Amino acid sequence: MIEECMLETNLDDISGEILGYTAERLLAEGAKDVCFIPIFAKKGRPGFMLQVICEKKDSRRLAAIIMEETGTLGVREVIFRKHIAKRKIKEVKTKFGKVRVKISETPGLNRVKPEYEDVRKISMKLKKPYREVYDEIVKSFQRQF
Repeated sequence: MIEECMLETNLDDISGEILGYTAERLLAEGAKDVCFIPIFAKKGRPGFMLQVICEKKDSRRLAAIIMEETGTLGVREVIFRKHIAKRKIKEVKTKFGKVRVKISETPGLNRVKPEYEDVRKISMKLKKPYREVYDEIVKSFQRQF
């Protein structure tokens, strides 16, 4: 279990371009996750709640970026504990070559998920649907392990 931090603010007067750029910048600056949740804001206006997951040591700096980029007047900070499944990366031989897969272990359930970038590269190179490449990699993993 680890402790992390969630930063959040409500935004109701902001363009999609600014939202996209803000998410990119936050991720480049060390945020672990960034999401926008549709909400009804003050006076019934449509808006978004921006949520950012980060390490506590980065919270002040990332909150400043949120305020700078969005113009919001305040950012909420919540410290929380997070339970994380054990994970490991393995290389699997497939008809596409070697591909990395992530294996997560939780009580009663193990999951296998091909690495996104590997599947993306193969799909683009071979002009095959992402899902088709993904499924073939999972089948290769199941045959080998």
